[in-house]
Parts: sequence; structure tokens; C-alpha cells
Amino acid sequence: MTRRIHRLLIRLHPRDFRDCFGDEMELIFEEGARSWGEAALLCDAAGSLLRRWFLRPAIWKWIAASIGATVPLILSFGSFLPWSNFWTALRAYF
Repeated sequence: MTRRIHRLLIRLHPRDFRDCFGDEMELIFEEGARSWGEAALLCDAAGSLLRRWFLRPAIWKWIAASIGATVPLILSFGSFLPWSNFWTALRAYF
């Protein structure tokens, strides 16, 4: 079961990284599961996945573009939005 989860985590990595290091990651999992433990290797693969997707320059360009497009819309049309109802609903939820 953990081997399948590890393979899924490897498949979720970006293609270029997976092509270079995917086989090595599987081999390390197979050989190191006994000495390091499967849970530690799963956490390592999950951490690697987060680093690969969130430290890539392309994701930050997308996030900056999204914020850059949203902020002017809120500033422009903010007076038309029912902010008091929004804050009341937010407080009721939390």
C-alpha cells in the first residue's frame, strides 16, 4: 500500500524531475524502507513534491498574475460588493 502511495507521489512531480529522478526515488524507497522506515520516505517524497511545485518560477508567475488581476477588480468594484454581509457571514462561520 505504501509503495503505491509513493509511486503516486512520484507521478505527481513535474515531468522533467520525474524523468531524471523517478527511477532513483523508487529504488531508494525499495532499498531504504527497511532501514529508514516507509513513513519517513513517504514524508520525504511529499516534501519533495511540495518543493518542486511551489519553488518553480512558473507557479509564482501565475500567483503574481492572479493577485495582480484580482486586486484592481476588488478596488474598482469593491463599493458595489456587500462587504458588511461578507464580514457577517465570515464571523458566523468561524
